[in-house]
Amino acid sequence: NGEVEGSEGLAHMLSIPFYELPTSLQQLAHIGRPAGDIGNVAEVDILSGYNELRTNDGAREFTRIVSGEDGRQRIVRERVESLSDPVTGDRYVMGIMLDVSELAQAQALAARAEKLDSIGVLTGIIAHDFNNVLAVVKASIDLAERNPASIATRFDTLRRAVSSATALINR
Repeated sequence: NGEVEGSEGLAHMLSIPFYELPTSLQQLAHIGRPAGDIGNVAEVDILSGYNELRTNDGAREFTRIVSGEDGRQRIVRERVESLSDPVTGDRYVMGIMLDVSELAQAQALAARAEKLDSIGVLTGIIAHDFNNVLAVVKASIDLAERNPASIATRFDTLRRAVSSATALINR
Protein backbone atom coordinates (compact mmCIF):
# COMPACT_ATOMS: atom_id res chain seq x y z
CA ASN A 1 0.00 0.00 0.00
CA GLY A 2 3.03 2.27 -0.08
CA GLU A 3 3.15 3.16 3.61
CA VAL A 4 6.47 4.28 5.02
CA GLU A 5 7.83 3.97 8.56
CA GLY A 6 10.90 5.89 9.64
CA SER A 7 13.09 6.41 12.67
CA GLU A 8 14.59 9.27 14.65
CA GLY A 9 17.87 8.59 12.84
CA LEU A 10 16.18 8.98 9.46
CA ALA A 11 14.54 12.22 10.61
CA HIS A 12 17.94 13.53 11.73
CA MET A 13 19.65 12.53 8.47
CA LEU A 14 16.92 14.14 6.38
CA SER A 15 16.92 17.21 8.66
CA ILE A 16 13.19 17.06 9.32
CA PRO A 17 11.28 16.60 12.58
CA PHE A 18 10.27 13.01 13.33
CA TYR A 19 6.56 13.86 13.16
CA GLU A 20 7.07 15.25 9.62
CA LEU A 21 8.65 12.08 8.24
CA PRO A 22 7.01 10.92 5.03
CA THR A 23 4.25 8.36 5.41
CA SER A 24 4.10 7.26 1.76
CA LEU A 25 6.59 6.24 -0.92
CA GLN A 26 5.45 9.21 -3.01
CA GLN A 27 6.33 11.65 -0.20
CA LEU A 28 9.64 9.88 0.44
CA ALA A 29 10.56 9.99 -3.25
CA HIS A 30 10.28 13.78 -3.27
CA ILE A 31 12.63 14.47 -0.36
CA GLY A 32 15.74 16.25 -1.55
CA ARG A 33 16.71 16.09 -5.18
CA PRO A 34 18.01 13.14 -7.16
CA ALA A 35 21.77 13.16 -7.62
CA GLY A 36 22.41 10.85 -10.53
CA ASP A 37 25.75 12.58 -11.18
CA ILE A 38 27.09 11.38 -7.81
CA GLY A 39 27.92 7.72 -7.39
CA ASN A 40 27.44 4.90 -9.86
CA VAL A 41 23.69 5.02 -10.37
CA ALA A 42 22.07 7.64 -12.54
CA GLU A 43 18.58 6.81 -11.26
CA VAL A 44 16.69 10.09 -11.22
CA ASP A 45 13.06 8.94 -11.08
CA ILE A 46 13.02 7.58 -7.55
CA LEU A 47 9.23 7.15 -7.41
CA SER A 48 9.23 4.92 -10.52
CA GLY A 49 11.95 2.83 -8.92
CA TYR A 50 9.92 2.47 -5.74
CA ASN A 51 6.77 1.53 -7.68
CA GLU A 52 8.64 -1.08 -9.72
CA LEU A 53 9.87 -2.69 -6.50
CA ARG A 54 6.29 -2.81 -5.16
CA THR A 55 5.44 -5.34 -7.89
CA ASN A 56 8.76 -7.02 -8.77
CA ASP A 57 11.59 -8.65 -6.87
CA GLY A 58 14.86 -6.78 -6.95
CA ALA A 59 16.88 -3.97 -5.48
CA ARG A 60 17.63 -0.39 -6.40
CA GLU A 61 20.05 2.25 -5.23
CA PHE A 62 19.34 5.95 -5.28
CA THR A 63 21.45 8.95 -4.42
CA ARG A 64 19.90 12.25 -3.46
CA ILE A 65 21.00 15.58 -2.07
CA VAL A 66 19.17 16.81 1.01
CA SER A 67 19.52 20.33 2.40
CA GLY A 68 19.77 20.51 6.17
CA GLU A 69 18.28 23.12 8.46
CA ASP A 70 21.71 24.75 8.64
CA GLY A 71 21.77 25.07 4.84
CA ARG A 72 24.45 22.39 4.52
CA GLN A 73 23.79 19.83 1.84
CA ARG A 74 24.08 16.13 2.59
CA ILE A 75 24.53 13.34 0.10
CA VAL A 76 22.27 10.44 1.02
CA ARG A 77 22.58 7.03 -0.59
CA GLU A 78 19.62 4.71 -0.35
CA ARG A 79 19.36 0.99 -1.04
CA VAL A 80 15.86 -0.44 -1.39
CA GLU A 81 14.98 -4.13 -1.75
CA SER A 82 11.70 -5.83 -2.51
CA LEU A 83 10.87 -8.93 -0.47
CA SER A 84 7.90 -11.31 -0.52
CA ASP A 85 6.53 -13.06 2.55
CA PRO A 86 6.71 -16.77 1.60
CA VAL A 87 3.59 -17.59 3.64
CA THR A 88 1.21 -14.73 2.80
CA GLY A 89 2.70 -13.57 -0.48
CA ASP A 90 2.63 -9.98 0.78
CA ARG A 91 5.37 -7.84 -0.68
CA TYR A 92 7.53 -5.57 1.45
CA VAL A 93 9.87 -2.88 0.25
CA MET A 94 12.64 -2.29 2.77
CA GLY A 95 15.31 0.32 2.53
CA ILE A 96 18.22 1.88 4.30
CA MET A 97 19.62 5.37 3.87
CA LEU A 98 23.20 6.34 4.59
CA ASP A 99 24.71 9.81 4.79
CA VAL A 100 27.71 9.50 2.46
CA SER A 101 28.63 13.20 2.40
CA GLU A 102 32.01 12.69 4.03
CA LEU A 103 32.77 9.72 1.80
CA ALA A 104 31.90 11.74 -1.32
CA GLN A 105 34.08 14.60 -0.10
CA ALA A 106 36.98 12.22 0.58
CA GLN A 107 36.58 10.67 -2.89
CA ALA A 108 36.63 14.14 -4.48
CA LEU A 109 39.80 15.04 -2.55
CA ALA A 110 41.44 11.76 -3.56
CA ALA A 111 40.56 12.37 -7.22
CA ARG A 112 42.01 15.88 -7.00
CA ALA A 113 45.19 14.58 -5.36
CA GLU A 114 45.49 11.95 -8.09
CA LYS A 115 45.18 14.65 -10.77
CA LEU A 116 47.81 16.78 -9.04
CA ASP A 117 50.10 13.76 -8.79
CA SER A 118 49.65 13.09 -12.53
CA ILE A 119 50.46 16.72 -13.32
CA GLY A 120 53.59 16.43 -11.17
CA VAL A 121 54.73 13.30 -13.02
CA LEU A 122 54.06 14.93 -16.39
CA THR A 123 55.96 18.06 -15.33
CA GLY A 124 58.92 15.90 -14.30
CA ILE A 125 58.95 14.14 -17.67
CA ILE A 126 58.85 17.45 -19.54
CA ALA A 127 61.62 18.90 -17.34
CA HIS A 128 63.77 15.82 -18.00
CA ASP A 129 63.25 16.11 -21.77
CA PHE A 130 63.98 19.83 -21.67
CA ASN A 131 67.20 19.17 -19.71
CA ASN A 132 68.25 16.74 -22.45
CA VAL A 133 67.77 19.49 -25.05
CA LEU A 134 69.78 21.94 -22.95
CA ALA A 135 72.56 19.36 -22.64
CA VAL A 136 72.78 19.20 -26.46
CA VAL A 137 72.96 23.03 -26.62
CA LYS A 138 75.67 23.18 -23.96
CA ALA A 139 77.71 20.41 -25.60
CA SER A 140 77.50 22.16 -28.98
CA ILE A 141 78.71 25.43 -27.46
CA ASP A 142 81.59 23.64 -25.67
CA LEU A 143 82.65 21.87 -28.88
CA ALA A 144 82.43 25.10 -30.89
CA GLU A 145 84.72 26.84 -28.38
CA ARG A 146 87.30 24.02 -28.63
CA ASN A 147 87.15 23.81 -32.43
CA PRO A 148 85.99 27.10 -34.01
CA ALA A 149 86.23 25.50 -37.49
CA SER A 150 83.23 23.27 -36.63
CA ILE A 151 80.96 26.20 -35.78
CA ALA A 152 78.76 25.77 -38.89
CA THR A 153 77.88 22.17 -37.93
CA ARG A 154 77.33 23.25 -34.33
CA PHE A 155 74.78 25.86 -35.48
CA ASP A 156 72.81 23.13 -37.25
CA THR A 157 72.82 21.03 -34.07
CA LEU A 158 71.76 24.06 -32.02
CA ARG A 159 68.89 24.81 -34.45
CA ARG A 160 67.63 21.21 -34.18
CA ALA A 161 67.87 21.37 -30.36
CA VAL A 162 65.95 24.67 -30.27
CA SER A 163 63.30 23.20 -32.61
CA SER A 164 63.02 20.17 -30.35
CA ALA A 165 62.66 22.40 -27.28
CA THR A 166 59.99 24.46 -29.03
CA ALA A 167 58.05 21.33 -29.98
CA LEU A 168 58.37 20.07 -26.40
CA ILE A 169 57.00 23.31 -24.96
CA ASN A 170 54.15 23.40 -27.50
CA ARG A 171 53.04 19.90 -26.43
